[in-house]
Amino acid sequence: MAWQTARLIPTSGISNDAEAEVRATSAVLAVLSIVRPLSSAVLTPLGASRAGKAVVETFIETTFKTAGGKSVRPDGLVRVAYGKQQPWVALVEVKTGKSKLSADQIESYLAIAKAEKFDCVITVSNEIAPSPGLHPTAGVKVRANSKVTLHHLSWTKLLTQAVMIKTHQGIDDPEQAWILGELIRYLEHPSSGAMAFDDMGENWTTVCKGAREGTLNRRDDSVAEIAQRWDQLLGFTSLRLGADIGQDVTELVPRAHQLDPSLRIKGFVESLANEGTLHGSLRIPDTVGDLSITVDLK
Repeated sequence: MAWQTARLIPTSGISNDAEAEVRATSAVLAVLSIVRPLSSAVLTPLGASRAGKAVVETFIETTFKTAGGKSVRPDGLVRVAYGKQQPWVALVEVKTGKSKLSADQIESYLAIAKAEKFDCVITVSNEIAPSPGLHPTAGVKVRANSKVTLHHLSWTKLLTQAVMIKTHQGIDDPEQAWILGELIRYLEHPSSGAMAFDDMGENWTTVCKGAREGTLNRRDDSVAEIAQRWDQLLGFTSLRLGADIGQDVTELVPRAHQLDPSLRIKGFVESLANEGTLHGSLRIPDTVGDLSITVDLK
């Protein structure tokens, strides 16, 4: 006799990217409204109340009208209220699988947030930002004096925070712990669309061959693409290692590169073209020193 465990968030029945996106959005937002340790870890750094008894409400497929009368529909909305404080409100846009965020779409949500006096726009996708505080979508424009902020969370970041809370920090409420475990199980399933970093792209073999033969050209788009993926791999590695050991592992990024990510990619490209190597460093708490990583494509 075969038995299948009933799941709170089933992965069966997901037949396309659109369904994966809707289900992932609903699952994450629903769990944020129930499991306060997770919502606090995810939303407090973005400006929401850190109070343990704050009320977190979440909604999906919210519809608004632009100043020109056009309907726009962010994937979700989060509202955090505590006492008599003004509620903190964020619009949420989600992408799963290999879908990319759109600058035009994000800017339309920023305009809605400004008109509605919301606090921020949060994007979630498998894209990994080049450094903390920066957005992975090229061309997004946020005014320096804007009262609406823009934040990005990769699925890897969300999964890492969930695992650290469930496995390493613990949750006193057994029901909340079980619900968080169901979310982790769902996000780790291939059908969820919350993909791990699993390859270096279609140009990897060609670039490796060029490194061995000494024929790489710094102006070649394939070299720049591998440099970008290397930067993403370092970020992904720091997150997954942090989840495994229960510590905040960080990728070391020089301040100049934080201010101008193009300088970081340029440095990786130069290293690839001149030496056929890629470098990076991770800082792991309570260790004797930073972890230096070198990949020699030759």
